[in-house]
Amino acid sequence: PHRATLHNLSIGPVEDLAVAVHASFGDGGLDIDLLGNAQRYRQQDLVGPHERLCRVLDAFVADPERSVGALSPVDEDEQR
Repeated sequence: PHRATLHNLSIGPVEDLAVAVHASFGDGGLDIDLLGNAQRYRQQDLVGPHERLCRVLDAFVADPERSVGALSPVDEDEQR
């Protein structure tokens, strides 16, 4: 048998920012990709939005009964 790696290319170029959620091909989980237009963003520009997205998702998973409106994408330092 031959091994291959499958990459999801269906979203194509993005105008600004996009979040793509799709099935993970390897383990049956989900992959969440944060995509930014290379004409507008450098890789390091996406670190903050990526961290905030992960923070909200982690908080949601930790307490699924909590209202989505009560979840904060910013940490205490960013609130100041």
